[in-house]
Amino acid sequence: MAKTSERLPKLFKSKTVVISSILVAALAVGGVVVAGQISAENDRIAALEVKRQEALTEKKRLESLFTDSIYGAAYFVGKTIEISSDKRSMYLDSWGNAREWTINDMVPDVTFEILDRLEIPAVVKNRMNTTNMLMGQQEANWGDLKASWTYSPGAGLDVSLEIVTPIPEIPEVK
Repeated sequence: MAKTSERLPKLFKSKTVVISSILVAALAVGGVVVAGQISAENDRIAALEVKRQEALTEKKRLESLFTDSIYGAAYFVGKTIEISSDKRSMYLDSWGNAREWTINDMVPDVTFEILDRLEIPAVVKNRMNTTNMLMGQQEANWGDLKASWTYSPGAGLDVSLEIVTPIPEIPEVK
């Protein structure tokens, strides 16, 4: 039986050639590992950028929820519509008959038009329409919103709205 060293080609009998071959193979494997790590890092950054864009879109949607809903009723902002500086709450003050109506008074139809733009469920709208002054403050939640309201003939329908969905954290891409 021939010895192992006799079966190897003469080229590999030299220790230098064997060590060089091992080093070349190790570098090739190392290059594949590094390339794999770079690819994984690129995938991580791309996924993080997608999450960042989604969070920015959701933040913008939440921040514009109230301002978009008052389109056509902007005249009443600062008079009978108040939006908080952080755009997370809004107050709608409808006209009541305790005083004479003026051009600055918002009628309930405008209030419900705004609420319709905020996708108020029919059941909540019906509750608002049937609230009387003996019922006190009422509350309801839908979607991103929490509403509380009171009604009296003199003061009208007063509705406070609050965005209850938290603004998402915006991840940084590093």
